[in-house]
Amino acid sequence: MNINGQERMLKQILQVAQEIESLFERSQAFAYVVQVLAQTRQFERALTIAETIEHPYKKVEALTSIAQAYSKAGIQEKASKILEQAFQVTQSNLKDPDNRLSVMEVHQLIIRLITKTYVAIGQYSQAIQVAQNYSYRTQHQAINLAEVACACANAGQFEFAIQALQLAESIGFSKESLAGALKLQALSGIAVKYAEIGEYNLAIQTLEKIDAIGWISSTLKNIACKLAKTGQYDRAFKLIETIERANEKNEALEELAKQYAETGHYDKALQITKSIKIIDYQDSAFLKIVQKYVESGHYKQAFQIAKRKRRKDFKLDLLIAIVESSGKIKEESQVSETLSQLLQLSADFKNSNAEKNSLLIKIVEHYIRIGQNDKASEVLSQALLETKTIKSPGWKVLALTDIAIKYAVFRQETKSLALLAQAIEIVESDEAILSKATTLGLIASALTEAGQCEQALQIIDRIEISERFSWSRQGAEISKCMALFSVARKYAELNQKDKTVEILSKILQAPELDDSSKAGYIYTVTKIYFGIEAPIFF
Repeated sequence: MNINGQERMLKQILQVAQEIESLFERSQAFAYVVQVLAQTRQFERALTIAETIEHPYKKVEALTSIAQAYSKAGIQEKASKILEQAFQVTQSNLKDPDNRLSVMEVHQLIIRLITKTYVAIGQYSQAIQVAQNYSYRTQHQAINLAEVACACANAGQFEFAIQALQLAESIGFSKESLAGALKLQALSGIAVKYAEIGEYNLAIQTLEKIDAIGWISSTLKNIACKLAKTGQYDRAFKLIETIERANEKNEALEELAKQYAETGHYDKALQITKSIKIIDYQDSAFLKIVQKYVESGHYKQAFQIAKRKRRKDFKLDLLIAIVESSGKIKEESQVSETLSQLLQLSADFKNSNAEKNSLLIKIVEHYIRIGQNDKASEVLSQALLETKTIKSPGWKVLALTDIAIKYAVFRQETKSLALLAQAIEIVESDEAILSKATTLGLIASALTEAGQCEQALQIIDRIEISERFSWSRQGAEISKCMALFSVARKYAELNQKDKTVEILSKILQAPELDDSSKAGYIYTVTKIYFGIEAPIFF
């Protein structure tokens, strides 16, 4: 990455962050930037920015992200030193300048974050020590120790988890308190981790200390799922039979059925699946079995399951699963046969016309994939006819956009552009579409996904930020930025750095965003620019 270009982009990001009025959101924005820089091992730069953060909790948040990044890089001494620096913040003025939090709340948040970070970098004794000696009040001490116990249990550190729990219990807390809930969570985690390493007697002994039916059922379910994943099917099934709550029992049976399917034990998978009493879990298990049948070449068996289902919506899900799983084994004749069945099913599809149209588009995609373009074109014409029956203008616009994109694949540019123009005309003229900006943003995102970035940008330019009310203007701005983010990601994926930077800079200049949205956008812009997968913050 060009160093000068990186400096310019970072300078722009920090400038926008500095302009955020709310101190809390401004601090949050800087903390986000620090997190990204730490993840990309730009430690000194990250630390320099972290030290300027005004809100005490956000400063600690930034410092702990640096400590974790140092630890992941194997530089434990630096990680410890940064955590000591973070702890020093508790000795300073903890008054929240924005008055969102009391001094007590800020202190508690900081101590919890520091103890979690100590556990994350493997310094369990230090986590216990901070929770025990530096909590704001006795009630916080019990909560923090119980939370450390949970974190240590999840890390498989039984000795430290038990030590933290014993210290919390020596302080005392009620069963109904937060510390009481955390205790149950910690015991559950310890039991599951014992089961993971084959210490089943210790797992059961720990389980016996849990006195809440919900936690017992949840723990048994988690242990059973771990057993199933390690191929201990009989032991898992026996444990599942002891689960009292129906939801956890059926969820565990679902996981057991899936694991049988994963290893090719289809008869057992089907047997378990048929015993599941909650329909969502049963459907999920059947889907997994169908997928594994197809991936292993047992196409006929997969198709038989689909044909036997009476619920048309679920039969549809199974047939689509067969088609999509077939892509892994490239059985064109089988895919073609399934597509024919899907077309037949679509003829009397009772759901909305928009859903039927979506199904037809999916069929088109798979015909293209197996090289049957004539058939794909035929179904695409059918999908276009179906758009005339779609009553919702919003759904009609999205359907026309999808079809326009597919015609572009067939290099029928004139038809594609005409359909796109028709979709935009509906957006701009139909009063039933309440959020024109949102709908145009969705069109642009669909075009971007199809690789048509320039067309997407033309659509984005049509989004007007001129609504009467400020909340409407912000909503339009967010829709525009969402679409721009999709274009930036696509350009980044294509390694077109100049265009990526151009789009990201445009997002940073969005005028109608509130402080919270700006902070989130700064995070996403920074992650995209530095090549880290970015979450959506809106």
